[in-house]
Amino acid sequence: MFVFKGPKEYVNILTQGSVEFANVANNHSYDYGQQGYKDTVTLLEEHGVAYADRKKYPIFEADGLKIGVYAVAGAYNTAGVAENIKALKKAGADIIIASMHWGEEYQLEPTSYQKKIAQALCDMGDVFIHSVIRHCAIHQRRYLPCQSPHPTSPRRSSLHFSEEICGRW
Repeated sequence: MFVFKGPKEYVNILTQGSVEFANVANNHSYDYGQQGYKDTVTLLEEHGVAYADRKKYPIFEADGLKIGVYAVAGAYNTAGVAENIKALKKAGADIIIASMHWGEEYQLEPTSYQKKIAQALCDMGDVFIHSVIRHCAIHQRRYLPCQSPHPTSPRRSSLHFSEEICGRW
C-alpha cells in the first residue's frame, strides 16, 4: 500500500507556479484520514487554490464562459455521473471538464466501463474528459472524437484518453 503526504510548504510550489485549481478526487485523498484531507483542502483554500473533490464541483468563469468541473475517483456508474453533470449544467455551467481518476492500475488501454461512461458523458454535450489513469507514467495523449456528439450543441465534446507506458514504481 502506498500513502502520500508532503510538508505544508509544498503548497508554495502550486502558488509560485501560478496553479489556480487542483483536483483532489483520487484514491489517496484520505491516506491520512478525514483530518489529513481537511488539512489539505484548508491549506489550498488559505493559499487561494480552488479545488474540486468527490462532493464539490465548482463553476469558474473565464472570458464570459462558465466552466464547471466534475471530479471523481473511480466512476463506475453512468447514472451517478450523469446526475452530477446535469446538476452542474442546471447551476449554469456552459461547458464541463470531467476529471476522471479511474481505470485499472498498470493497464495500457481504457476499460469497457471507462468507454461506456465516457460515451455517456460525450452524449450529454459540452463535456470534456480529462482522464487520469492510475499508477502509469504518461507518455503521450490521444484525443478520440465522440461517436455521437450532442446534436444541439455548437461545441462538440471530445473524449481524451492517455496512452500510457506502465510499470510498477
